[in-house]
Amino acid sequence: MVLPGTFTPGGINVELQVGRRIRELRKAKGLSLTQLAERADLNDKHLGLVERGEENLTLKSIRKIAAALEVPMTELFPADGDDERVVRDRVRAVLSSKDPDRIRRLRVFLEQVLP
Repeated sequence: MVLPGTFTPGGINVELQVGRRIRELRKAKGLSLTQLAERADLNDKHLGLVERGEENLTLKSIRKIAAALEVPMTELFPADGDDERVVRDRVRAVLSSKDPDRIRRLRVFLEQVLP
């Protein structure tokens, strides 16, 4: 089941895009699915589902996969043609909501992704 809001502006499922990017990076490093799973300390069947966009990832798993691939976490996410605008709009929306919980979660996320 795909939740609302999990599609990019181009209409492609975000989970699928992240999975494809992980597969692309894995193959570029010459790693098998099993090798990447071992390096990331993840189950290879789970990782296969992730690569096919059939399974969600936790932030912890994203961190492990990025470390195993020796890339920044941001490298696992699909790039939009207008990254700066998208980031600015999303951050502005969170800040203008004046919702302390959303603002705190944004801060925590940014600290995790951009230490």
